[in-house]
Amino acid sequence: MLNVLMVDDEPGALKAMKYLLDWEQLGFTIAGEATGGNMALDMMRQGHYDLLITDIRMPGVSGLELISRVRRHSKLPIIVVSGFEDFEYVKECLQHGVKDYLLKPVMEEDAQRILTAVKNEISHEKMISRKLDLSASAARDQMLKRWTHGNIGADEAINQLLLWGVSLVDCRSYRCLVVELDFQETMNTYMTEADIDLKRFAVRNVLEELLVGKGYMFEELPERFGIVCFGDDMAGIEETAISELAGLLQESALTYAKMPITIGIGESVHLAAEVKKSFHSAKRLLDRKFLLGSLSIITGNSFGGAFLREESTDAQEIQLLTKAVQEGDKERVIDLLHRLRDKFKTGDTPKPHVQSMVIDLLAELLRMVGKQAGGQLQVAAPTSKDYLYIMEAGTIQKLFEFAADKCMQVIAIIEESKQSGSPSAVEQVKRIVASDYAGNISLKSLAEQVHMNPVYLGQLFKASEGVSFNDYLMCLRMEKAKELLVRTDQKIYAIAYEVGYRQLDWFYKKFKEYTGHNASEYRSLHS
Repeated sequence: MLNVLMVDDEPGALKAMKYLLDWEQLGFTIAGEATGGNMALDMMRQGHYDLLITDIRMPGVSGLELISRVRRHSKLPIIVVSGFEDFEYVKECLQHGVKDYLLKPVMEEDAQRILTAVKNEISHEKMISRKLDLSASAARDQMLKRWTHGNIGADEAINQLLLWGVSLVDCRSYRCLVVELDFQETMNTYMTEADIDLKRFAVRNVLEELLVGKGYMFEELPERFGIVCFGDDMAGIEETAISELAGLLQESALTYAKMPITIGIGESVHLAAEVKKSFHSAKRLLDRKFLLGSLSIITGNSFGGAFLREESTDAQEIQLLTKAVQEGDKERVIDLLHRLRDKFKTGDTPKPHVQSMVIDLLAELLRMVGKQAGGQLQVAAPTSKDYLYIMEAGTIQKLFEFAADKCMQVIAIIEESKQSGSPSAVEQVKRIVASDYAGNISLKSLAEQVHMNPVYLGQLFKASEGVSFNDYLMCLRMEKAKELLVRTDQKIYAIAYEVGYRQLDWFYKKFKEYTGHNASEYRSLHS
């Protein structure tokens, strides 16, 4: 409903106008009644109104003066109702952008006509405003994403931010966060896309409200948001302050949007050109969350102080190591570890760099065990003692002896799995889904059955099958539905239920997307 403020010094005139129409049916509600211009101005300062209807001749502040003062700061639609057909009045009202000038007594048809026109105009302006807001928000999202990915320069990013009223002239430090919505922890397969979008929208609204004056948020992926925080202190955005902010974001998302989130906190940088570096480190930290179990805020300190370096040749070395482990080539593993150790020693590599490399190696080994011997994942999973050992190892020799032991342990696990024929975690999941695809299956419930972290299981499944778990399940259900449509004469709603869909409209939508035909057409074409 649109709020109307009516102004007339004659109580009878106010009543006549009030009862002339069915205001609610027209989309309006009489939200205020004033008997003079001063009273109207006071009411407008205290409340919100979408339309002003006022008389012209009133003691004190007249209708014309009221209109003039309103126009100094507002484009509020105004309708004049007057008992005087005076050309000068009409002319002055038109100069102030008044919508119409109605003569008393007001005819019902005239009032309905002008109110309908005003409502349509207000609705149109609001729609245009929403479109502009969405367009500006999308443009800002895209710009922030390109900046944090290093696809545009810092100067261009800063100049574009000025278009949205954001000045970084006084900024002396920047810090990026990456927020991941833990859908796999909460959602089931019956959540519609609209449900998921609503959750995403709710989380963004909650977080953006908390970020006012601290930073800006953008969509990185459907389940991830990036945040760029700004600071005016050359000392950087301190760990305590950023951790407190992350904690507030995490707590508020869970409380108000009912959505758990995980946050990776990047390193603090002092130049706008280094924002990419901060964002990259936040992403890398978040990508390691499966190593840390239930931890929902991840910083470099989460790994005992081993900072996240930029990508280097270490990644290639780790690939060679994991390949040798996968092939069970113990001699090759030892040789590669010795070479890497000697390279670090001769290069005078800082200890945190070496520690971080060993953690990367553990992550890759864990990924390999999950893919090839899922039943043994808990045996291979790093423990808190392992991380403590990595952080407290006194020499590089001890660190590499530890790494060698882990590699040999994984080789033994893979060999044992091959001999026993125990299925991998992904194979176990596929077997469960094949027999129970019509049930209330979720990645979270399956992760409990195979004793794995659901986030890691989702990553593992996609790496193995090339599609996400939800897409795999949807394809399986669609193929079963196609088979039933052709092979049986069951009702479509019964088939939808039999393959696991409780919402018929959602089944219709997904089936049309999957096959290009609706269910009835598909049955006709293939019968």
